[in-house]
Amino acid sequence: MRKIKKSELKDFLSKAERMLLDRKYKRTIESDHPGNYEWIKETDFGVLLFYPENCGDSGIYSVFCRFEDPQKAIDILKMFGGNTYSGKCNFHFSEKDVILHNFDRLLSMVG
Repeated sequence: MRKIKKSELKDFLSKAERMLLDRKYKRTIESDHPGNYEWIKETDFGVLLFYPENCGDSGIYSVFCRFEDPQKAIDILKMFGGNTYSGKCNFHFSEKDVILHNFDRLLSMVG
C-alpha cells in the first residue's frame, strides 16, 4: 500500500473540516467536552463526536466517530456498520473520495 502524501492528507483534512464547519460542528476545545475527539455537535441522534485522522503513515484515511448515546443512534449505527454498544462508527479507506463521500453521507443523515 502506498503512503499518503502530505499534500493529499492536507487536502483530505481540509475537506473534512469544511464539511463539519458547514454543518455547524464545533471543535471540542470550544465546548466543555473532555476527550480525544476533535469535533462535537448535538444531532438528531444525540451528541456526535469526530476525529479525522491526521497521520498518513498507514496509507489509509480515517475518520473516527462516536455517538455518546448509542441507543439514540442505533439505526444510524446499524446502517453504517457501527458498534451499537460503544456508539463508535469509524471510516477507513485508502481512497480519499470514498471516505469523504461516506463521511458526507453520515453527516447529511444525522442533521
